[in-house]
Amino acid sequence: MVVEHEHWAVANLLIGRYGRQAVSQAEARAEDADANGDREGREIWQSVKGALSRHHGCLSRYE
Repeated sequence: MVVEHEHWAVANLLIGRYGRQAVSQAEARAEDADANGDREGREIWQSVKGALSRHHGCLSRYE
């Protein structure tokens, strides 16, 4: 699955702000969107979470 450029940018912002907690932040936002019936928002946050998962090495410096 190809992640859009904007999703990578959001992933990088989350890493800068939340460090190792970036993945859990993306997951929480996906769950919030889902709870509010925002299917598109949920898919976007899932994509951001996927981008974060693929860049696990970036998160290792935030220990």
